[in-house]
Amino acid sequence: MEKRLCRSRSDRMIAGICGGLGEYLGVDPVWLRLFFVVLLFATGFGFWAYLILWIIIPEQGRAVTTPGGTVQANVQDMADRAREFGESIQRGFRGDRAPTEGGTTEGSTTSGPIIVGLAFIVLGAFLLLNQFHLFSWLRWDVFWPLLLIVLGGALLVSRVRR
Repeated sequence: MEKRLCRSRSDRMIAGICGGLGEYLGVDPVWLRLFFVVLLFATGFGFWAYLILWIIIPEQGRAVTTPGGTVQANVQDMADRAREFGESIQRGFRGDRAPTEGGTTEGSTTSGPIIVGLAFIVLGAFLLLNQFHLFSWLRWDVFWPLLLIVLGGALLVSRVRR
């Protein structure tokens, strides 16, 4: 039987790209994940490479269709994941608990990781845009203390409201 490159369903962090590549190449997926992260921060290409692979590599166990059908199914998968991510962000900001498969709620809220993730995204966007000198007016020596004050105040306000 011919060995096919597929996105892994069992060994995935985001879309199963590194798990599938690891299985196909006989490499530990952790090394591939590290490679993509280094590529992301070193050149910015890691994000685009992962996104393109997510679009073109079929998911494991999915019926082999035309290349166009694979792309369409993968784009739909990306849209579903983005929708789920958006809903989890909304739940996090409202303080709702995340639903489990049975429709009940888990014991912990998802707001902590979501807020940290959003902070990383905002910080990364600022740093990226700074490379294009769009924030030349911003004094970074003043920005960091202000950011810490705002984050601390937001944490205190969220605790007082509970």
